[in-house]
Amino acid sequence: MKKESGWIKFLRVVIYVFSISGTAIGASLIKTGDLSSAYADGTHIAKVQNGEIIFFASLIMLCANIIWGVLRWFLRGYREKWRAGRIIGKLIGGGIWRTLIIIPLVLVSILLLAPVFNNIIENNVVAEQSNFEPYDPDYAEHRLEYLEEHLEELDPEKVYEEITELALLNIRFGSDDEARENNITTSSSGIFTNNAYARTTSVIFLNKAKLSTNGKFVIFYTSYGDDKISDTDAEELGDMLESIIVGYKENLGFEYSYQQYDAPLNIVNTEIKATLALNGLDTNILATAMPVYVADPYRDKESTILASYASTDYLERLVQIGIVIQDLAPGLFEHKVGKDNADQVDFYSTAPSFPFINIKPQNISTSRLKAVVAHELGHHYAHLYTDANNLESGGENFVKETIPNWMAANALSNEPLDGFINRSYNKTYLDHGTDIAPYQLPPGCEERSGCDGYPLTAFLQNYYEVVKDGKTKIMNSLPYDDEEALKYLYDEAGAEQFTKAMVSLAEKNLTGDYGGKLINITMPKGETLGCADYCMNSYTINPAATNYLYFSTSEYENATIRFIGNDTVRASILGQSVDGKFEIISSNNIEKEYKITTEGRFAEFQMIAFAVANASTSTGTYEIEIESEGLEDLIDKNSTNKYTIPDRNIDFSDLYKVTEPGCYEINTDKLFDNLIELIGLGSDFIDAFSHIDTTNDYSGLKSSYEQSSAEASSNITEAKNALSGYRITICFNNLKKGIGMENAKKRAFFRYKINFLNTELDSTKISGFISADLLTRTGKIYILTENDDDTMLVTVNVTER
Repeated sequence: MKKESGWIKFLRVVIYVFSISGTAIGASLIKTGDLSSAYADGTHIAKVQNGEIIFFASLIMLCANIIWGVLRWFLRGYREKWRAGRIIGKLIGGGIWRTLIIIPLVLVSILLLAPVFNNIIENNVVAEQSNFEPYDPDYAEHRLEYLEEHLEELDPEKVYEEITELALLNIRFGSDDEARENNITTSSSGIFTNNAYARTTSVIFLNKAKLSTNGKFVIFYTSYGDDKISDTDAEELGDMLESIIVGYKENLGFEYSYQQYDAPLNIVNTEIKATLALNGLDTNILATAMPVYVADPYRDKESTILASYASTDYLERLVQIGIVIQDLAPGLFEHKVGKDNADQVDFYSTAPSFPFINIKPQNISTSRLKAVVAHELGHHYAHLYTDANNLESGGENFVKETIPNWMAANALSNEPLDGFINRSYNKTYLDHGTDIAPYQLPPGCEERSGCDGYPLTAFLQNYYEVVKDGKTKIMNSLPYDDEEALKYLYDEAGAEQFTKAMVSLAEKNLTGDYGGKLINITMPKGETLGCADYCMNSYTINPAATNYLYFSTSEYENATIRFIGNDTVRASILGQSVDGKFEIISSNNIEKEYKITTEGRFAEFQMIAFAVANASTSTGTYEIEIESEGLEDLIDKNSTNKYTIPDRNIDFSDLYKVTEPGCYEINTDKLFDNLIELIGLGSDFIDAFSHIDTTNDYSGLKSSYEQSSAEASSNITEAKNALSGYRITICFNNLKKGIGMENAKKRAFFRYKINFLNTELDSTKISGFISADLLTRTGKIYILTENDDDTMLVTVNVTER
């Protein structure tokens, strides 16, 4: 067999470096994926899965390379092949010198690549969670708000371009020939793509119109260009819209109606009527049938809008912007749309009929279409409700977007939704916000992304399910702005029902138990305490917010976790089994202590979550404490350095007995008898002393001493009788090396909530406190002593016999 060529040897070295590094990197990712921090930042699953792939793929490469070396070694038949050094060298790289290169390369690559892989996975997962599917549901409204706020600062030409798209001025109606000749088709031959969307004002001609089965909607579309859809698509869209309004009626009790906007538009726009006539439809159907335009008016803006609803007030806002722009740049509309009257702004000769729904054609074939359309119809139902109840149309993101989204979820409640409702509620509501309280409703948001109304659907769904007559209360909040709407919902529900709704929300964001209306697709981000032994953290939680704290059982084995809340801040404890599903262990707690163990039913959980809810419209606070061991758990069981009571050559027979090494049980009867005997000895001493010293009269001293001795003896006898029913034991134990007095005191504080009293005697530090339980009539005295490197715990136990 030929010797290996240089490039093969080099290839084997490279394979060894990557395979050995990969196994280490994979193992590192698996380990970090099982930490509480990974659960908290949402990277747990990605890290474990990617770690397993990298680990096993690298292991297979490593084994294959070793087998390769073994085969070549046997086939070549070295005369010295049984020498250990040569075997190792040939197996690893075909030469000892390459082994010396591989080792440092592997070490360096592990150190450099492991953090990189970890960061890539973490960043990708976080980015995926914070950027839900490529769309911005409320982008049209945001653009309109931006124009209104910055109108005089903007270039009139740019404002006109925005109005062109927002008012659908670049959507026209015409014949098949007009659509065939004018509609744009993007060529994509070869590597390069000729993007024909370069012109902002490119016009789309809609040449098709189809009436829905019950005549409630008329679908306008085109059969040419990039915006084309089929007749079947249009027919199915009409049927879908009809079925959705049935869902609104059956599930929410909302009646559907439509009235065309009373404006010159309905008389002047002859293009729409001509297109209706060409498709065999009555030219007057727009009075009762809502138009649905399937076209993309935002093609040059890289817009992510899937669909939008344009109401009459939306049109009026655009007209007001047009008037201002016409004043700033006279003749702009005359130049662009051929208006004869330059001082008058209206869009009626070219704009589609209002109110309407616009749907991007790219969205027609997606699974999210039904949810998108149901949401846009929700805007229409909101307008119908406010008009019918003489309410103003108010609100911001929370009111304008959450309520239609909640309505859509219930209108489609008979089927699971694989649509934008789920993605946005789960990834924005749970991931955005401030550092202190990441998961919140308005008014606590700092940025628009944290305030977006879509993610709050889950909050409203729980409110609707828990609060009595929740539907009416939700709809009556439509006129309010976001902060006032939240307060209105709280006041109308009352503290008890609002608490139930918030607790349910915190739990369901983990369990996903929304009865098919919402689908939980990602675990909410959360917090970790930054310690696994003894610590206490205080948290601030914003109004109507939820927080999550995660505790990996592998990190917190045998730890005790305490939640301390109040009347408005509650916590539910949930466990995640190995299959990733959560179940509720304990719900709606003001205060709760939970011990993580590896025994019993808790052994099935790989992670514990505290789901915290603030059921008020004010900022709340809560505390989390971690305690992994008590003082007794810190004792060094193997220590032979037990304290022994020194022999003072005093005959106190049976004063104590040794119960175990380092522990002594006190004989209280003998203890007090000896004290009384000591008092008697004192009396005898004074007698003897008075007989020796003849110069002084000690009779008064003796009389006083005898009186006080009698009182002392009586008190001691009384104490003896009182303590005769108790057992007193003193134990001396060395603590584990490295614990130290301060660490032990810190842990004891978390357990007993009592600070140690400190003193120092020579070079020995002494701390102690008394812990008593009056109900069980027991008590303990804890004394910590520290001298050099040794820390001793002296425990005095007092229990009833």
